[in-house]
Amino acid sequence: MDTLDQNLLEMLLKNAREPITSLSHALGVSRATVTERMRKLEERGIIAGYTLRISESALRRNIAAHVMVSVETRSDHAVQAELRKLSSIHALYAVSGVYDMIAVLRANTTQALDQDLDSIRNIKGVVKTVSSIILSTKLGD
Repeated sequence: MDTLDQNLLEMLLKNAREPITSLSHALGVSRATVTERMRKLEERGIIAGYTLRISESALRRNIAAHVMVSVETRSDHAVQAELRKLSSIHALYAVSGVYDMIAVLRANTTQALDQDLDSIRNIKGVVKTVSSIILSTKLGD
């Protein structure tokens, strides 16, 4: 990968939908060169795909929480199965330490979030939960 490829990648990271004409103008090369470079980067697996990032404020479920869950011994699979049934669960992680899992929840209202937290606490095998409501994102997407 040369400097041109690196500069192209940096521009695409900022805006993957940047028109080829704009990219070629900013890089000082022809449209055909940009198109060919992108094709080769895709073929080599350097560009693995293009994605969409939605701002946190635009998400339909914009109230989020991390819930640490402690589970009875040998109840992990049953608790995971019950957690998967909750539509508010955005992600579920197995972790080391005092807690066994961290669930990331998203809800439309604080009332809906409160109901979901009650549902988690009522799952057979859940010993303890600790919840943290996300107030803002300081780093990351």
